[in-house]
Amino acid sequence: MVVVERRAPENTESSARIPLARPFERGEAPPRLASGALRCQTLAIVWKQALGVVAIAAGLGFGYVATSVATEGTGMALPEGADVVEGDVAEAPLRDAPFGDPFVFGEVRVSRSGSRAIEQSWSTVIGSPQVVLEGEGREERVTLPFPATWKGAVPLEVRDLASLDELELDLEADESEIRERLGAPPYVAAVRAVRPGDHVIGRRGDESLVDVYVGSRAELEEWIAQREQGRWPVVGLMGVMAFVSLLLGFRAFSARSKAA
Repeated sequence: MVVVERRAPENTESSARIPLARPFERGEAPPRLASGALRCQTLAIVWKQALGVVAIAAGLGFGYVATSVATEGTGMALPEGADVVEGDVAEAPLRDAPFGDPFVFGEVRVSRSGSRAIEQSWSTVIGSPQVVLEGEGREERVTLPFPATWKGAVPLEVRDLASLDELELDLEADESEIRERLGAPPYVAAVRAVRPGDHVIGRRGDESLVDVYVGSRAELEEWIAQREQGRWPVVGLMGVMAFVSLLLGFRAFSARSKAA
C-alpha cells in the first residue's frame, strides 16, 4: 500500500515580500539611537560654533579697547579754547558742613559702610551752584554742575558714622526713607565741595559749566599724568583677555572642522 503525503503549497510570494530582520552586530546601535546621537553631536557642534563667535567678538572688543587706551590714553586733558572759564572761587556766603570746614557749594553723600551699591547711598547738595570766578583781572559768574561730575584732586573729606544723627544735618527727605534705603549702620559720609580760593577750570555749557576740573593747573597736570601712567596695567589686562578670547574662539572652530 502506497501512502501519498500531501504538502501545502508554499507561499513563495509572501515569503519574498517579508524580509527577515538582520540581527545587530556587536557594538552596532539601533537606527533610532544612532539618529539621536547624531542630533546630539550636531547640537554640540552648533553650540561650540556659537560660543566661538561670541569669544571672537569679545576678543576683538577687548583688543579694540586695549589699542584705544594705549594710543589715545585716558582722554583726560585740561579744557582749552575760547569757551574756557578759569579762576578762583570768590568770597561768598558759607554753608556749615556736617563735618570739616564750611564751604560755598558741595555735596554730602552717605552710603552703607563696605557697600558700593547705588541703591544703598543717599546724597544731598548744599549751597548755591552759582559762584564767581576771579582770574586775570576779571570776574565771571558761572553755574557749577553737580559735584559728582568734578574732576581732579578734589578734596574729599570722609567720616565713619554710627548713626545718621551724627551728621547734624537738616535732612530735607524723610529720615525713615533714608534709613530704609541705606540699611543698617554703620555708614560712611563724604563731603566734596569748593571753598573760597579753590581754582576751577571749566568749559561753558548751555546751563552750567561742563568738563569741570578743580585744583591748580600744576596739581591737575600731575593728577592727569598719574592717570596716564596707570593706564598700562589696564592695557595689559585687556590684551590678555583679547588673546584668551580669540584663542578659545578659534579653537572652537578648529574642533568643529575636525568633527566634520
